[in-house]
Amino acid sequence: MPNIPEKQWTVILRDSTDKELERFYTDKSEYVTGYSTLEIGLTAGKYYIQIQRPSYGDSEDTAYQFYVFSPSSPNHFTEWEKQVDVSLTKEWTVTFNLSLDLSTIKEQNIYVTYKYGDVVPLLYIVDPSVDDSFIALNPVKPYIKGENYTLWIKDIKSKSGEVLKENVKMEFSIEN
Repeated sequence: MPNIPEKQWTVILRDSTDKELERFYTDKSEYVTGYSTLEIGLTAGKYYIQIQRPSYGDSEDTAYQFYVFSPSSPNHFTEWEKQVDVSLTKEWTVTFNLSLDLSTIKEQNIYVTYKYGDVVPLLYIVDPSVDDSFIALNPVKPYIKGENYTLWIKDIKSKSGEVLKENVKMEFSIEN
């Protein structure tokens, strides 16, 4: 957004039925430089932000759609404590409290990401003859020294079809 001094910007928050929930105004002395934050309590759902910005002559309107997710949403992740100084070849082991549906153990459900969300190739080890509630994850190639990664676990199902109650993520950094 351009800097336009001495102009007032209007932001309108609407729900999914287009009902206006709140209206915010900038101070006329403010410069709009790209973004601003305002914390307001919203329940889970779909919302719209309508931005009315003054121009020289007529007003311009832009509407943006966004979603608010609740902690029980499939897009919400509980964060585990960050691990530091992790070995280059660290094997992650995850134990669940139920027997796993092995068809849900795949790269879309349990994975590690690196910079910009790139997925790190992993070897998934599950031995149902020993314990089908246990997974070992090994990097195909060693992690990179000093870099940061994130382990993601989501939408894992038990043999009875029950979905994992919470999705989790854990950041970790590799030793130097």
